[in-house]
Amino acid sequence: MGGVVAMLSFLGLAGAASAKTNLYGVQPSTGNIVRVDPSSGNVLSSFAAPDALAAGNTSVGLSGAEEGASLIYINSNIDTSRIYRLDPTTGAVLSQHTASNSTGGLSFQTGAAGEKFIYLLDGEFDIHRQTGFGGGQSFFWGPDSPGPRQAAGGDDQGREFAFYTDNQIREYDPFTDNDTALRTFSPPATDVRGLAFDGSNLYVSTASGALYTLDPDTGAVRTTATVSSGALFGLGVILSVPDAPVDLSTTPASPANDNAPRITGTAEPGSTVEVFTTDDCSGTPVATGTAADFATPGLTATVPDNSTTTFYATATDAEGTSECSTSNVTYREDSTRPPQPQPQPQPQPADTTRPRARVAGVRAAGCVRRAFSVRVTTRDTGGIHLVRVTRGARVLTTRRFADRTSVSFTVRIRVRGLRAGRHQMAMVVFDDAGNGRTVRRTFRVCARRQPEPRFTG
Repeated sequence: MGGVVAMLSFLGLAGAASAKTNLYGVQPSTGNIVRVDPSSGNVLSSFAAPDALAAGNTSVGLSGAEEGASLIYINSNIDTSRIYRLDPTTGAVLSQHTASNSTGGLSFQTGAAGEKFIYLLDGEFDIHRQTGFGGGQSFFWGPDSPGPRQAAGGDDQGREFAFYTDNQIREYDPFTDNDTALRTFSPPATDVRGLAFDGSNLYVSTASGALYTLDPDTGAVRTTATVSSGALFGLGVILSVPDAPVDLSTTPASPANDNAPRITGTAEPGSTVEVFTTDDCSGTPVATGTAADFATPGLTATVPDNSTTTFYATATDAEGTSECSTSNVTYREDSTRPPQPQPQPQPQPADTTRPRARVAGVRAAGCVRRAFSVRVTTRDTGGIHLVRVTRGARVLTTRRFADRTSVSFTVRIRVRGLRAGRHQMAMVVFDDAGNGRTVRRTFRVCARRQPEPRFTG
């Protein structure tokens, strides 16, 4: 339920069609004060009435008071002079006050200068008007004959209604004591026990469990319902302000390079939406529009370059303004161009070229008796890293280099101890990229000379 701004029973605003009507009634069959849907009669919520309300307690009255801060309630079957102030949400007793003798029927009005008046029905005799809680009283208020009986209702804007002993509903002036009724019409039933007015509709409940919605000027029936869990004795209306807007978002979505984002969301139909940048919706709104425009295309706000703004919203109708929305949306305006892209070095293709290598000094023919020299020459643009000369599994020499593109050196290879015949040597060259090349050469070791035979005689 939206925030309460008007009272039970008599606190509506004329023509406040966009406000939400919350209709309450006293239900002796359950011992509760209930909130009902006037179109269906279904009970929406309830709390226990004070003073141990029993099924037979039908001389009761109910109204809203103090601009929605409290309900006032009387159970004349228990105590004809005690008025309870109740929390309208929980039903908790806020305070108790003394009133004149009442047989049921209760109303509250606020005067032009802020005065507060309570109206009580002395069934079948007259209406008592009491100033505030426990103040002085005026008797025989309004039309005196015939007398009123057990049902009253109004709207806190100068309109009051009561049900009279001739089974007619009369409207009378709550601020000027005048014996002449302002309006008279017949209700749809004669067992009326509750009246309430929301500024647009007059609600009537009966002892047989019916609930009517009437035109307040003509008495024509607009809707009829049956209260599901028991008849209502005493009715009251709370008119509530709209619920706070929800589902806030922006178009375009954040972040964006746009200084005029549209704020969208959902608000009560018929209300006016105001958008703020403060979390309590204080200050001047940055955008205003209807609930329909708020839904689509949105309400346009203005934001500076390179800023971050959080938006909140309220909804206002004839009954007042909602609380500041707990739903919000944050929008980041980004007008900064991205930095100029810098050229990135292109990766060089992998060096897969094997280094060049040459071995000189090994004769293709002939043989070696003791040793021979080998000239190792290698060249590579990627840089020579390592040169290794081997003979079989034996490493004859290893040379390491850095930042050299060509290398030339001589290796002396001794063959003493090798068997006669062919042997192989190898040179392996690695460049800085890890590429390698192997060059192999074959050499032949000479056979040992056999000593000439020596003869003796």
